Amino acid sequence: MSLYTEAIDFLEMTDVLFLSNEQNETVQFEKGVSYFSQKKFDNASPYFKSLYQLKSSRYNADVTYYLGFISFAEKKFETLKSLKS
Repeated sequence: MSLYTEAIDFLEMTDVLFLSNEQNETVQFEKGVSYFSQKKFDNASPYFKSLYQLKSSRYNADVTYYLGFISFAEKKFETLKSLKS
């Protein structure tokens, strides 16, 4: 079992009801990165997209990069255009 798989297991057990907004953003970002690192782009995208919609997220630049990478890898070039700031 990889460390990313373990991380996902632990992050999935996290109850977001007990987290602050900042902590919830961190959990969402870490889930996305863990799935991304395993090349599970379909699993990673929803986490990154939810953070991307929060324009004030401290992860905004990172999330834009990951979404751009995923869009490019999947040849979804129209999505790339929508990521322009």
